[in-house]
Amino acid sequence: MQKKNVQGAGAVVLGLLVLVCVTCFLGTLPGYAQQVVNATLSGTVSDPSGANVPGAEVTATNQATNSIVSSKSDSSGSYIFPSLPPGTYTLRATKSGFQTQVMTGVVLQVNQQATINIKLTVGAVSTSVEVSGAAPLVQTTSASLGTVITGEKIKQLPLNLREFGGLAVLVPGTTIDNGGFANSDIGSPFSQTTYVANGTRSASNNILVDGVMSRNLTFGGFAIQPPPDAIQEFKIQTNIYDAAFGTSAGSTINVVLKSGTNQFHGGAWEFLRNDALDARNFFATTRPEFRRNQFGGEAGGPIQKNKTFVYGSIELLRRVEGNSSTTTIPAGPQLSGNMSGALTGTIQNLCGAGGPSNLNYDSGQLFDPATLSNYVCPSGANAGSTILVGTPISGNIITNIDPVAQKLISYVPAPNRTGFPNFVQNTPVVENDYQWNVRVDHTIGPNDQIFGHYLFA
Repeated sequence: MQKKNVQGAGAVVLGLLVLVCVTCFLGTLPGYAQQVVNATLSGTVSDPSGANVPGAEVTATNQATNSIVSSKSDSSGSYIFPSLPPGTYTLRATKSGFQTQVMTGVVLQVNQQATINIKLTVGAVSTSVEVSGAAPLVQTTSASLGTVITGEKIKQLPLNLREFGGLAVLVPGTTIDNGGFANSDIGSPFSQTTYVANGTRSASNNILVDGVMSRNLTFGGFAIQPPPDAIQEFKIQTNIYDAAFGTSAGSTINVVLKSGTNQFHGGAWEFLRNDALDARNFFATTRPEFRRNQFGGEAGGPIQKNKTFVYGSIELLRRVEGNSSTTTIPAGPQLSGNMSGALTGTIQNLCGAGGPSNLNYDSGQLFDPATLSNYVCPSGANAGSTILVGTPISGNIITNIDPVAQKLISYVPAPNRTGFPNFVQNTPVVENDYQWNVRVDHTIGPNDQIFGHYLFA
């Protein structure tokens, strides 16, 4: 397992990402993503006596991108930033006759509704009071219950298969879903790790990526799972949603992708597992073939400093795993339609004990499927039940095999073991997956920002 950081990511990589983003923006439509992804910050500005201070200028500066958003306290001293991208901010409040109040290290998380009240001190505006590491943010505007998993936790906690969905079980009210309805066996190949919440099916969870639904619409579960390195943080809400989070009875998992910053940054990784590193099962004579390589890279930085930023990542998965499965296949006379071996000599009535005598048949009797019809049992243990009856095939010997079936029979392999089941298949499982994403953020003005992303898997 190896991961290394590459500081000063190449301009060539960023140029390619920009080209892809420009193409994607041509077809972009506005959506409600920021309403469910971005944070809301509000509060009141007051003087030392506790009286509200109207007309105070309040600014929030994103420490990673230097983007500045401004607000002004109203007649009641209240200010609000209705939509701030998750990140770390510096909050600054100024008003004539008062010292400038500066708060650094204000961390806003996905869909957080936070409150910070600011108290100004009488003095010259040129004098500032700086508070490092703001007090814990209070959320009083929403009763929604949820847990935020930060990017550092995503990368540092053990993640089998490197799918962030596996961390959903850290949240109260959730548990692992082993092979459930939304699992990759019948759903998306990116739903190898699924979970259930509040006692509902795994298919009842809603998945949002940057505010856009990323849910497998057929079976539920993840339509795509971006690599952990591409995720800034995610939040799981298991109870008391507001109106923006509907469509599901389980939980809502709200993912925010990384965005570029004023600093070029990048990384590359490879996670390797294979049979050469595995111990042999105590009861096995050999180690089954197993090779799994998961590798990729990321890069991000400014297109225009303090204004436009780009980030992208790509991850590939190559897996070959030894696999054995068993089944029962027709052999010998069965291939020519002779199924007499299925007859048992035990007579049973299709309507159960006491049923009509004309429905007494061998328990292994076959019937012509073209003649089957519904029949309501007039008597017997199953009286009143509807069963299927048809013309029995004499001696269980099929004489009218369809030409298409006859052609297919020629491809049936010979049994390779005795007993039941009589066939073992040792074809390896091969998996070749890849996914990539790119995101562009742009600051239009002091109060307007726009972003777009494209994901493909």
